[in-house]
Amino acid sequence: MGAHPACGAAGGVARGHDRLRYSLATAWLALVFGESINADAGIGFLMNQAREFFRTDVIVVCLVAYAFLGLTADVIVRTLERLLLQWRPTFTGP
Repeated sequence: MGAHPACGAAGGVARGHDRLRYSLATAWLALVFGESINADAGIGFLMNQAREFFRTDVIVVCLVAYAFLGLTADVIVRTLERLLLQWRPTFTGP
């Protein structure tokens, strides 16, 4: 199963890049899940400690930190997409 013949290589690159973004999101979910299960340092550890001591303010700050890191990673991937796919005449950017 490949790209549509009319799309050529450009369609495959664009679809591959979408897969990269979805894989990045899945990797972030796995990181957060794994860190919250078995961590002795880091944001997941802070969240577990805060949960045990009912420190909702720390939990909110940790969630904001996770969100900021995820959005930063997405911005980096979108910037790479804009730079690497600018040769396509039909590419308008995300």
